[in-house]
Amino acid sequence: MKKHLLSLSVSLLWLASCTQTPSSQQPSPQPTASPTPGPTAPPTSESSNPGFQGETTLTGKVDLPSDAVLVEATNTTGTYRRSAKVSNQMYTLEKAPVGQRIRLQAQYQNNTFVLLSALVDTLAAQRDQQTAVNIDIESTAIDLIYQRAAAQNMSTIVQTPVADFTANASLAPYRQEVSKVLQEIFATQIDAILVLIPEAPRLNEAIDRVLPAIDAALKNQPAPPLATATPTPGSTATPAPIPSAPHST
Repeated sequence: MKKHLLSLSVSLLWLASCTQTPSSQQPSPQPTASPTPGPTAPPTSESSNPGFQGETTLTGKVDLPSDAVLVEATNTTGTYRRSAKVSNQMYTLEKAPVGQRIRLQAQYQNNTFVLLSALVDTLAAQRDQQTAVNIDIESTAIDLIYQRAAAQNMSTIVQTPVADFTANASLAPYRQEVSKVLQEIFATQIDAILVLIPEAPRLNEAIDRVLPAIDAALKNQPAPPLATATPTPGSTATPAPIPSAPHST
């Protein structure tokens, strides 16, 4: 009987040793010390954006006779967007990147259909300086010509620096053609303007008339004849002043 019990005890001990988990038989791994990272410099505009060339401050006059005007500036990539309220028809927008094309838009805060715009190519030489850009009828005409040219894939116009476009005397008649239509639109009572100015049909008709001639002039080719302008009812030869801001309702 004693032999029987002894034999059973030995069998149980052997069985218990066989059912132990492998992890209990393996030595625990020794912790290893993690290397301590060294101090790193905080990211800067230059390091986070390899194309960063510096910044300039945009400033100028807005030809809308009211302080209820908001100016917004954006670059073509959308990485820069800044707005400011107009004071005494003047605006200031800081931290505009240089070496990029920037579009400015000014509009009445209580009538978003009425707006003026401008286009500027900021230069590296303007870094840490002020860049003067007035927003008026003339600048709006140039901006809308560029927008329409981009929509029609006229790369010669789009790739022309804005300063060169403005200084090109041969393009003056075409700019004036668009400016004249803008003047007629602004001569209308504010409450009668029921379409966003850049989408006004007669304005786009005028731009489409001059685009082929502008494109040819920039390519040093003979300018095609301009299409006949559609008469505008009630238009006057005398430019009217830009209307004041309407009252809020």
